[in-house]
Amino acid sequence: SHDGSRLFFHSLAGGKDSLWSVSPAGGAADVVIEGATRAALSPDDRTLAVFREDADTSVGMSLWFASGTGRDAKKFTRPPLDRVVSDALLRYSPDGSKLLVWVNGYGWGGAPQGTQFVMIANPDSAATSVLPSLSGPRTPPLFTWLPDNRHIVLVRNDGPTVGSHLWIGDVDSDRTQPLTVTNSNESSPAVAPDGRRLAFTSEATDFDLVLVPRDGSPMRTFLSSTRNELDPAWSPTGAQYAFVSDRSGSQEIWVRSEEGASERGGFERPLVTDADFSGSRTMVLGSLAFSSDGRRLAYQRFANGGYRIWLSTLAGGTPVPLTPGDSYEDGPTWSPDGEWVAYINGSKNAAWSLNKIRVGGASPIVLMTGISPFARPQWSPDGRWVLCQTPDGLKLIAADGGETRTLSGADWMAYAWGADETKVYGLKTADDLHHFTFASIDAATGREAVINANLGTIPQANQPIRGFSRLRDEGFLTSIARVRSDIWLIEGSVLPPSSTQWLTRLWNASPPGSGRP
Repeated sequence: SHDGSRLFFHSLAGGKDSLWSVSPAGGAADVVIEGATRAALSPDDRTLAVFREDADTSVGMSLWFASGTGRDAKKFTRPPLDRVVSDALLRYSPDGSKLLVWVNGYGWGGAPQGTQFVMIANPDSAATSVLPSLSGPRTPPLFTWLPDNRHIVLVRNDGPTVGSHLWIGDVDSDRTQPLTVTNSNESSPAVAPDGRRLAFTSEATDFDLVLVPRDGSPMRTFLSSTRNELDPAWSPTGAQYAFVSDRSGSQEIWVRSEEGASERGGFERPLVTDADFSGSRTMVLGSLAFSSDGRRLAYQRFANGGYRIWLSTLAGGTPVPLTPGDSYEDGPTWSPDGEWVAYINGSKNAAWSLNKIRVGGASPIVLMTGISPFARPQWSPDGRWVLCQTPDGLKLIAADGGETRTLSGADWMAYAWGADETKVYGLKTADDLHHFTFASIDAATGREAVINANLGTIPQANQPIRGFSRLRDEGFLTSIARVRSDIWLIEGSVLPPSSTQWLTRLWNASPPGSGRP
């Protein structure tokens, strides 16, 4: 709080993400608003603006206003925030006259399509669109207000240089200009109350491909570079694998062959690039899955059309979408005969579900509702089951829509079938909550066997593990984040009356490694 009497924070301590507060002196913490995932407190500490889980839908969140103590909460119903959104950020201006909100409505049916910034003067006023040049597909642009109540410092990852960097945005004129350009990623900007200092993080997250040996020996590096390699999928028919790489500046899918490997370590080529699609820029690729004959690859793509599953052939050609829908799609997995793809579906006014659709068909079939968001289903080698994480544990779901049974009550971070349908292997959090455990499960009895109790420390990243694919009899191929993060401070001598002068002083005080645009 601005008077320093309370510290507000988000926590899952009560079983769901909620807004809590505690005295800086310590003592018991109190729940302020249940189900709140994002929050902003007005400068006079009298009004809380929060995004909370929407009670009318099973997905998404909606904007609410409440008193500074969390009482008298009222839902905001003015367009375009009268509908649920999939993600949001919000900050009050220093004088409290404006609430700037960034929302992401991709993939949620009737929600605002795409991302946009909107401004709200008070809980009873309309929401006005601002910064239109920053609309469109993008990751959450963390931002902070400058003292003039007109400019913001925000994070952008879609500029002319690779990575995430700090930019200055003018909410009145829609002008933006870069503030930092380095070989790292700048994020999480925060302006001091006196406006004379700007703190931010300088981060470097590097994904490398690693092998988790089946014999329980230590995890070892499989493919590593200074760029990101992630979400690997090993072909079931040959010595080749596909993975996502940003070595060219944007995310692409590459295929690497280990057959006839020379001293260079094999032959590799790009399979899916932004040039394969028309009309929208590819922002994210992931969830790679080979068909059983090794000729086709299914994957998730995030672009202007939302999060959808696409199919590409290894022989080349134009990618095609799996379904005609526009809901959130993730986690494709092929049936052994290559005729069906099962996947996770999330849409407005419906629970997360496990669907399957015949390749080339138009009508998906729901196998089960109540799936964990962002789960990665795995079709069994005999075609009978689809393995999938749910809030109740890891379940075996009949591929023909029949019985369902719980295989494990634990929450697994990654999982995949062994060479046949008798065993499942996976990674889960160890008892100390800080390390990976590698274990197997007997598919018939549910009996668990720990293979490596301490596979390594879990990185402090939103997605520390990306992908989990069986590599012949050697083990499982995955990617793990390696994270480095520092906090930098830019200091200005005196806060000038002119924002332009202040920004110039900030620019001249940029830390080592910064460059000019």
